[in-house]
Formats: sequence, C-alpha cells, structure tokens
Amino acid sequence: MTRTVTDAQLDEFLGFAQQVTDASYFDFMPDRMDMAPVLQFDNISGRNKFARIFTGTKQTQRMCWGFINLHNGDVLKAEGWKKPALNFARGNIADNAHGTERCRWTGVV
Repeated sequence: MTRTVTDAQLDEFLGFAQQVTDASYFDFMPDRMDMAPVLQFDNISGRNKFARIFTGTKQTQRMCWGFINLHNGDVLKAEGWKKPALNFARGNIADNAHGTERCRWTGVV
C-alpha cells in the first residue's frame, strides 16, 4: 500500500493541532504559556504506516502525543511510545476540523 498523506498535509495538520493544543493549555494554565507543549513529527520514511507526533525536545522529556495513519489520514490516540490505539480513529486530517476535534494539550483523546 502506498502512502497517500503528503508532507504538506502533515505540516498543515501540525499547525492546526498546535493551535488547539495552545488553546487547551491556556485553559489549563494561562500564566505559564512558556511551558506549553510544542508538537513535532518523528522522522517519516516511506516504509512507516504511522507518523508519530510527540512533544518536547532532546533536552526535556519527550511524550508521544498521537499518531497519523499515513495511508488514510486518520488521527489516532497513542497507546504507547511506539504504538497507536487502533480501536477507532479520533478524526481525520481531511475533515472540516482537520482531525483536531479530539486533540488536547495532553494528547489525542
């Protein structure tokens, strides 16, 4: 199966997800926006089925925030660092909300 989600779509999703994450974090802790999580993708190769989204940097503890299925654009909750929860999709990057309706600063719920 070939990858159908483009890098541009992933970057666009990351921008929308970062906005939702920032708003969610502001509701939680408005005085500490300097501590808000910054979302990043792991290196994505053509062989991977999922793109991992994580927060943090190499200097701080990283946390798996969620996954994107690279074949259909489904947004998936993280079951662990290496594995998405496959029970159901939490959204899709091609829908009206860009897959962010179940995104919080703590991750995809």
